[in-house]
Amino acid sequence: ALIRVLEILNGDTTQVDSLIITKTGTYMFPLAKQKNFVLEVTKDGYARQTDSFNTFNENDKIHERDFKLFKPEVGTVVRLDN
Repeated sequence: ALIRVLEILNGDTTQVDSLIITKTGTYMFPLAKQKNFVLEVTKDGYARQTDSFNTFNENDKIHERDFKLFKPEVGTVVRLDN
């Protein structure tokens, strides 16, 4: 799977980093403080996953996210959180 780090500024997103996630599923990125970000995970044949967060709280030095990739099936209802 590919994970991309996108910075959000004035409603626009800019990719600041990316990497291929290994079978262990772990990943690490250095992040700038006082910013808004979106993590986006994609893999061929699987539904795209995203999660947004920020680095405004100086006490939160580690941001953990666990993505569950799934293969969408025709006729299956998928809930989209906006």
